[in-house]
Amino acid sequence: YDGLRRALLRHRVAYTVEFFPEEGKYHLDGHRKCGVRQHPGATLRDNGRCPACGRALTVGVAHRVERLAQRPLAVEQDAGGWFRDPRGKRPPFKRLVSLRQVLAEAIGKGPASKAVAQAHAAAILRGMFLGSPAESRTSALVNESMVGRYAAEFDACLAGSYGVNDHDREFFTVHAVADQEHTAIAARVVERYCDSERERRIVTHAARNMVRFKLAKFEGIYDFYA
Repeated sequence: YDGLRRALLRHRVAYTVEFFPEEGKYHLDGHRKCGVRQHPGATLRDNGRCPACGRALTVGVAHRVERLAQRPLAVEQDAGGWFRDPRGKRPPFKRLVSLRQVLAEAIGKGPASKAVAQAHAAAILRGMFLGSPAESRTSALVNESMVGRYAAEFDACLAGSYGVNDHDREFFTVHAVADQEHTAIAARVVERYCDSERERRIVTHAARNMVRFKLAKFEGIYDFYA
């Protein structure tokens, strides 16, 4: 959590990925016994009472947020699906729906059911093994090239600044060499299968995501040992 805290304080959060708040169990106001579920505006109109039986409604999260808010909600969704603050006071974000929830809706079973669990596992395995060869090897290409570079830097630092012997630096020396070979192999696969404009877009997107991931990972390692 230290890395997350520093990123927030330094305004270095690139974006966030969130679930739809409407998916929350207690997002809206309601009365379970009567099956009533409604927005805060309707609750205010009904004076906080259930329209079916007249008893007090259970107030949801959305209602409490509106009561505590000091300004109206100000986010806009662009063509790419990103939600952005026009004032630029918060990072952009995207909203996702759980794959398990999507499958549950499609199958007509509960998210915790055996049928959904089997479909979930099958979907993940299919994505791992039947995806684009160029896309999957792009992630490997970026990973191997960056790890090799950082391994060489660690090796030089351990030898030059701390006098660590060759045996104790073996992990870094091996990676510095082996990862160059792995990078070359991955590059040849990407070159062979990246044969269309669509594949080039997929490869570019995969490379950028892996670079962001590796940079964040190594920044965390450096900060921990600094």
